[in-house]
Amino acid sequence: ALVFAKTRKSVEELVGLLQRQGIAADSIHGDKPQPARLRALQRFKAGEVDLLVATDVAARGLDIEEMPLVVNFDLPIVAEDYVHRIGRTGRAGREGRALLLVTPRERRMLQVIERVTGQKVGEVRLPDAETVLEARLARLAASLTPLLDSAVEHHLSMCRF
Repeated sequence: ALVFAKTRKSVEELVGLLQRQGIAADSIHGDKPQPARLRALQRFKAGEVDLLVATDVAARGLDIEEMPLVVNFDLPIVAEDYVHRIGRTGRAGREGRALLLVTPRERRMLQVIERVTGQKVGEVRLPDAETVLEARLARLAASLTPLLDSAVEHHLSMCRF
């Protein structure tokens, strides 16, 4: 996927976070020397990097054949830049998706983007922290149940004489 962030600093922070999570990510932005940007792009095209995180300026003119997903980590400063961002996916009749991460403060910019593109952006609300915790606990309980059953069965077999 190609991930867009607003600033060079946020691009590097996001790449660092992704890499610490074990995700192969690299960056392209204006502060990165051209040879390093080309190397990052080549690694991405070769499949050595799963996520390429970029600023709008650095991503202009990128020639990437198959881009199944574009993630807008930050909304662009200028609404028209959104069109350039999402134009990276679904090229030549291929399927592609574009996701936007929008905070409540960014609602107005989202409305401007919808006006510029002439399309309504579908909304999916993220779960709150309590819902996420409940889901994680349920998944943990489900993974522990077979282990507990096995331990009980083993214990009972040891108690039989």
